[in-house]
Amino acid sequence: NDGKHKINDGYAVGGNPQTSYFMSNDFNKGLAVFESFRLIDGNLFTVGLDAKQWGGRAWAEDFAGNETNVWFDNKHVTELAGYAVVQQTLFDKLSLNAGIRLENNERYGNEWVPQGGVVYRLNEQTSFKTSVSKGFRSPNINEMYSPWGPAANPDLLPEEMMNYDFSCLQSFFNHQLDFELTAFYTKGKNMIVPSAVLGGKNSNSGQFTNKGIDFAFRYQIIPSLKITGNYSFLDSDVKIQAAPKQKVFLALRWQWKNLTFSPDLQYVDHLYLPAYSDNGRSIPPSAEIAESYISYALLNCKVSYKVSDSTIWFINGENLTDAAYRMYSGYPMPGVVVLGGFEVKF
Repeated sequence: NDGKHKINDGYAVGGNPQTSYFMSNDFNKGLAVFESFRLIDGNLFTVGLDAKQWGGRAWAEDFAGNETNVWFDNKHVTELAGYAVVQQTLFDKLSLNAGIRLENNERYGNEWVPQGGVVYRLNEQTSFKTSVSKGFRSPNINEMYSPWGPAANPDLLPEEMMNYDFSCLQSFFNHQLDFELTAFYTKGKNMIVPSAVLGGKNSNSGQFTNKGIDFAFRYQIIPSLKITGNYSFLDSDVKIQAAPKQKVFLALRWQWKNLTFSPDLQYVDHLYLPAYSDNGRSIPPSAEIAESYISYALLNCKVSYKVSDSTIWFINGENLTDAAYRMYSGYPMPGVVVLGGFEVKF
């Protein structure tokens, strides 16, 4: 995957026009090879290798085509990994799985990433799951070398965490109603925190602990009417941008002949927004935004009509109540958005 970019950022009201373009070339390439074996009855054993490299170059260029500044020059990161995963089913009720991955990053060296889990099927309607896994993510090129201001930090460390969860899956009325309840506990360190202040730098957090529950359900009321939903609750000992304390989602899908009506409602509670400053530049709606917690609800709806087996017309409405909200400090989201279109399958 290759990208070539030539961008004029424009300027604030009362400011001066840009005198140069932002230019960048980037690439992302990789190769994945894996093989699976069935060694004994009920067994699946998989081994694989991954290789990937990403990077690029970014510079400023005046309107005459002359380079005026180089943000970063031919930076790249290479990652290699090998892994093995084994799954085993016993007595048609118990499934075991375990895996190990060795990740090698040219900047951070080797990292072992294990995971394991158990699934027990009590009967056709009830199952229990538990798992333990490690999470690991190295910083990306935007976080380390971004040309968009000085927030980039090449000294960032990888994110690490251990996650533990337990789930119960239950069905009723011959799978007409399904639900899943999960409890989780996560402990980690070095979460990458983006800077919300112009002139600041991306940084790593200290240690953090997250715990909470997730609930999801699906109810096929009648063949033409289905309702789905989920709820999540997060309790964290650190402030996490874009991670609300509670989130609720409900969706309805009703089909009548060739017409499909799909409204959905999303409620976000206690979303943390860090203090934001643009150092005096005039960016609507405000150059200074204090630290805050917000809650908001979004109502969306999609209506589609199947003209033929290959063609569907649709109209989609987003944020129909015109709620004012943000998911990130300094970036207000759009109000009502309505769009229409069609899909054709060949």
